[in-house]
Amino acid sequence: MRLICTRAELRGTPDPDIPLDEAQAVRIHTALRQAEPERSAEVFRQAGFASAEAFVETYLSKKAQAMLSAAPWTMSAWLLGRWARQHVRAFAGQARFEMLRDLEIELWNNPFAAPHGTRDHPGCYWQEALFEGMFRDLVDPHLICREMTCVGQGDDACRFAFILNSG
Repeated sequence: MRLICTRAELRGTPDPDIPLDEAQAVRIHTALRQAEPERSAEVFRQAGFASAEAFVETYLSKKAQAMLSAAPWTMSAWLLGRWARQHVRAFAGQARFEMLRDLEIELWNNPFAAPHGTRDHPGCYWQEALFEGMFRDLVDPHLICREMTCVGQGDDACRFAFILNSG
């Protein structure tokens, strides 16, 4: 972690109870991709699931969580998508968030994506796991989130789709 923080030009290890600003978080993502290319996907996924839990606990009351969990899943997904749009700065900084039909999310100008056109596959593992964690906890435990397009592979936006895993 010290190497990542040094590469990200941070002083010391960040306090997990204090949110990073967008620029610091982006530098950590970039430094991790560069320092640990083989491990970064798994590290980002673990961090994304932990972030989902923290966001839900921080930004949603227990009453709202219970309401979302009890609602029909189509309504719950729609409401959670609207909630995510209102809190986009917490997980995508200045990106533009759009909830599309058929349970898809688009992030335009996603600061956490790898530089435009530098990857051969989608790579926003942290956000993919973040969305999956939130939607599994509050909408349906069988939902899986997959990034379908990514700025890092040259697409205009990062698009995440939710798939219902019946098995």
